[in-house]
Amino acid sequence: MGELVFSYKQLKPSSMNHSGLVKELALRLNLTQQEVKRLLQASINTLSEKLHEHQSVPIPGLGTFSTTVVKEKKSFNVATRKFMLYPPKRLVRFNTSSTLKNSLPTQNENYE
Repeated sequence: MGELVFSYKQLKPSSMNHSGLVKELALRLNLTQQEVKRLLQASINTLSEKLHEHQSVPIPGLGTFSTTVVKEKKSFNVATRKFMLYPPKRLVRFNTSSTLKNSLPTQNENYE
């Protein structure tokens, strides 16, 4: 008989979309999907408001959302042979908590 061979693609977990998250939370919290959608939307709105106010938002066990300003930078476009100036902009950053990092299995534990 042939030996079973698994490729990385077969072992790679699928990602969860918004509706999958809503269904999972509804089951775990014993709430309706509509209630979970409202709760999730309120959480996202609050997170967005705090980030607009330049506040960091820590979520214990998950990580911290914050904003940072990237300075303007100059770049040379080889095709046009001109320098371009990119204006400064604010970006959202996410730092994973050490609790979450340490709870994830290493690659060797997953694929051996």
